[in-house]
Amino acid sequence: MKSNDDADGTRRPLRVFLAYSKKDESYRQRLEVYLRPLERQQKITIWHDGNLVGGDEWDEVICRKLEEADIILFLISPDLFNTDYVEDKEIPLALERHRSGDATVIPLLLKHALTKGHPLMRLQGFPKGLRPVESSGWGIEEAFYEIAMGLDEAIETHRRRLVEKNTRKIDAALPTGQQRASLCLIAAPEDSLLKERFYKELFPFAHEGLFLISDLDAYTLDRTVADKLQSSLETSNLFVPLLTPNLIYNRDFMDTMLPPLLDMQRQQRLHLVPIILKACQWKITPFFDLPYVLPSDQIPLLSTADADAAFAATALIIADFVVTVIYRQR
Repeated sequence: MKSNDDADGTRRPLRVFLAYSKKDESYRQRLEVYLRPLERQQKITIWHDGNLVGGDEWDEVICRKLEEADIILFLISPDLFNTDYVEDKEIPLALERHRSGDATVIPLLLKHALTKGHPLMRLQGFPKGLRPVESSGWGIEEAFYEIAMGLDEAIETHRRRLVEKNTRKIDAALPTGQQRASLCLIAAPEDSLLKERFYKELFPFAHEGLFLISDLDAYTLDRTVADKLQSSLETSNLFVPLLTPNLIYNRDFMDTMLPPLLDMQRQQRLHLVPIILKACQWKITPFFDLPYVLPSDQIPLLSTADADAAFAATALIIADFVVTVIYRQR
């Protein structure tokens, strides 16, 4: 199965465009220092016209970067408002993308300027209360820290909007009456860390609205096995057991949980897609007769040379399974 690149911004780092006056270069550089942790966490990438290189057609590149940006920051100062290219080209294009919901525009007030009536100032900006960075009463470092914290929140807000947008797209594409995919991970309690590891790979797909996600331990916790299974059967249509010796030799799962899942799989009421995490005797169990077992080469994920890459690739296959098999879209 193949998967598409994340063009919608729900999994990749968000693209941040910095618009500023050359006279405010030192402020832009200091701001980037405070935003660097967000880059290291792969929440954002940053672009500004200082990244232009020799031979670039600067107008074309700047417009393209603005069109690609998820978050557009304007470093407000008198010098910015005195820059014709910013006023005539960058601001109108940015506001158009903000109104369409494709980007979030945020003004950052560096210095006192005549901002009354300016369309940028209708938008929520930073620092809070739009107190200029360069003003008495606080230090520049404190102001940039507040800006960075505010931007971190804005990133999550923008992602939520993308999730809502993608969810609407998926809902519109589903046949009438089609249930949204709901995935349930099943693991032995001893494998809780492995389950969490795989959950992290699946979460971005759940976050973008492709499917809901829950989990089911193989042993009882505060409810009986039957109650837990019944609850999961009512809410999930894709079950993903994580195969390890712990799960294969777990009698609660193999004797109580698995039989009804297999019955419903045969009745085409749900999908059962096990994933081989560790070497185990899964071929002498009913899993061997299932139409889908991952990975396709049957090499346990933890036995591969790069387990992290194997986990990520398998999560992509699960996402593609949801699209091609459950939603039947291709």
